[in-house]
Amino acid sequence: MTHIAIIGGGPTAIYTLKGLTRARKAVSITLFEREPWAGPGMPYRDGTNDPAMLANIASREVPRVTRTLAKYLHACDDGFLRRLGLTRDVIDEDSFYPRVVLGSFFTAELAEVVARLRGLGHTVTIRTKARVTDIVPARDGVRIEWQSTQRPEKARFHHVVIATGHDWADYDEEGEDESALLSPWPAERLKALSGEVGILGSSLTAIDVAVTVASAHGAFEGEDGDTTTYAVRGSDDPFRLTMMSRKGLLPEADWYYPLPLPDLAHFTPAAVEDLVATDRSGLLDRAFALLVEDLRDLDPDYAASVDLSSPEALSKSHFAPRMSSDLWEYARANLVEAEEGRRTRRAVPWRVALLTAHEVFEDLIPHFDEADLERFHNSLKPIFTDGYASVPHPSIRRLLALHDAGRLELVRIGSALDVSETGGKTVIGSEGEMLRFDAVVDARGQRPMRLTDLGFRSLSRSVRPGWEKGGYSLTIEGLEKGTVQCLAMPVLLRRRPFIQGLVNAAEMGETAAEAILAELPAPPMPRPGLTSMKPGLRLAR
Repeated sequence: MTHIAIIGGGPTAIYTLKGLTRARKAVSITLFEREPWAGPGMPYRDGTNDPAMLANIASREVPRVTRTLAKYLHACDDGFLRRLGLTRDVIDEDSFYPRVVLGSFFTAELAEVVARLRGLGHTVTIRTKARVTDIVPARDGVRIEWQSTQRPEKARFHHVVIATGHDWADYDEEGEDESALLSPWPAERLKALSGEVGILGSSLTAIDVAVTVASAHGAFEGEDGDTTTYAVRGSDDPFRLTMMSRKGLLPEADWYYPLPLPDLAHFTPAAVEDLVATDRSGLLDRAFALLVEDLRDLDPDYAASVDLSSPEALSKSHFAPRMSSDLWEYARANLVEAEEGRRTRRAVPWRVALLTAHEVFEDLIPHFDEADLERFHNSLKPIFTDGYASVPHPSIRRLLALHDAGRLELVRIGSALDVSETGGKTVIGSEGEMLRFDAVVDARGQRPMRLTDLGFRSLSRSVRPGWEKGGYSLTIEGLEKGTVQCLAMPVLLRRRPFIQGLVNAAEMGETAAEAILAELPAPPMPRPGLTSMKPGLRLAR
């Protein structure tokens, strides 16, 4: 029997299991999860996240496992929905839910997929509280070593999928006292923060930190209506929040877009293949020229309002109006526009074009040389991230309510930071200014990691360099039978900057399963089609 190991028990692992249901020959699957229970993954785990934290992915965008998120919620009884903080009338395809709701969904779907696999004759073992300590490749397979609650253990497998998901270091716990930055998780610790609280970042993770801290000191009111307000519980409570970001901008409110997204006329996957096949030099500029043609065709007004002479010029001109505006008034106007767009189901052409383009770029980025890769990260990536990382409307309303109550500000800090501790305060220095806080939470998002950072020493020594420019399969010295695939999102981020999110978790899981199925003696069953969804990475950062 073929033995398969999946390291990690969150959404990526679940979508991999879903793909393995197409195996025609019985296999043995072992899933390793270091937490007490498998299913939700860190971004959606109850306890790690506060119920006030919203996922920035609408129900219709969550890839189905055995059913859609909406169908799962409709199947829940009213009592369970109340425990999730929901009522039945809010369940629809356009709703945004607390992160813990998605955690409940994936936990239930893991049970459904496992039951389906077992019903098909496969063996599935879920090992919780099992921390994998090493992956040791050999000529005829791979040895997994792990620490269980009782003792160190090991076993040999034919195929290994690394699906460890987010890895968010806590600087204090690592002993880096000079940093003095707190992790945004677990949420329970945030509730103890008071006084002057700094938050590095302004995306959804930073918003979640602000909302969680604020909820510990007061309450949001009127969230069921058109106006959200915030009131602190004690009039003498001095707590204040300061969000700090590179550009000093808030994310935009989630806007309407059609599904499936329409193809572009010029910047297409086929065009990208031709670019790569003909000449790999100057790929970024040649790809950008195709995107410019689409922007001019689809939205002449937008094209005329920005500088399309280069990726760098577009980036500067794209953000210029927001950076010259009052950020809070811009946020109010943007929210009104986004709400109207959703009400009328009217899409803005340039937004749709850029959203589609970022997905096409995903296939091109691995072929960039280092110069083009650096240019892309500094120019087009911020534009694309700004589009796909738009946030739920309630999140924007909460920020506005906190600002109107005098409890929240956002400042621009640039990219060069100096972090220190002085007199019991955490000091953030940037561009000649010094900001002092009682505590600072680093909510800037998942940072890229190297394969060596995962801690699997034997694997790291065996992998040939350059694997990340291809697919997910690691090229391993001496491994003649079997596969090891790396779906660990932090390791993929540098070459695949849009890899975060449930859409990509589903696609990675299906791809990993297909690679394994191709190695099995019997051909797999046909792959079921994925439901259409917004591409990109709408996970918390």
